[in-house]
Amino acid sequence: MESHPKWNHLAVAEALFACGKNALEGQSLGHWKLKTDGTLVTRLDVQNEKMFKEILTSALPGSLFLGEETLPECSEEYLRSAFHGDCWVVDPIDGTACFAHGYPMWAVSVGLMHGGVLTDGGVFMPGQGEMLVTSGDDVLVADGIDARHGVCPTSFRKLELPPFGWNDGGMLLLGQEVTRRFTVAVDNPVLATGSAVQALASVLLGRGILYIGTVKLYDVAGIFPMLPRLGLKAYIPDLGDISMNVAGGEFDLAADSPVRWKLRGAVRVTSPQAAIGLEERLNLKRL
Repeated sequence: MESHPKWNHLAVAEALFACGKNALEGQSLGHWKLKTDGTLVTRLDVQNEKMFKEILTSALPGSLFLGEETLPECSEEYLRSAFHGDCWVVDPIDGTACFAHGYPMWAVSVGLMHGGVLTDGGVFMPGQGEMLVTSGDDVLVADGIDARHGVCPTSFRKLELPPFGWNDGGMLLLGQEVTRRFTVAVDNPVLATGSAVQALASVLLGRGILYIGTVKLYDVAGIFPMLPRLGLKAYIPDLGDISMNVAGGEFDLAADSPVRWKLRGAVRVTSPQAAIGLEERLNLKRL
């Protein structure tokens, strides 16, 4: 999988670092409010989204911008246009509930979509000091990043993820909705976080063997383009493998849908080897 011709991973890294630093420096407890869908939002979500839009659309003239906090303000004509040409898809703070309550499990995320297809992405987890970005056929990683006092990394190493199978002691990463609405009947250790990016990055970095979550486009636009580059499998039972074509049917894009932008089921992300027999092993059931 190749990068968009105008994708500049160092420029995206600078944008991720700037917005991660802004959020980290402004993080405070209790300063949040509920949106109509019941999720939390803070002033830093709004600030970061504005920063991302200014930086990214300036870097790629003519590009459009879809961000979690401003999507409801976009006209249907604008949204249709986003699936033609170049469009940035951004989550200014993924894991706002964790962020708002002082936990480190949150991230900032940028994905680039061309003609409705996710081509590239980058994510930064300030609490872990780790950044992942695509570059050509590769995923690059930098760690030990001090967003509060340090500088944006300019040196990355290629991320290598060896093939792996199922491991009865391997960590499973679960999304919040999965833990609230389903049972997962396995004996493996389980970690539920409020950030899809942080959980998925754990699989990419070899710290977990499986992610299960219900996600929206902006949650995963920055990290999904990394999956095929690393040979990972993302699928929904009864729907099949998730492609990078956002308009391919896996996401609910209907204007009148109460779950617009959401995948049509709980996605599994793991290796092809670990996916063999996975559904029987999990016995995932809705409560």
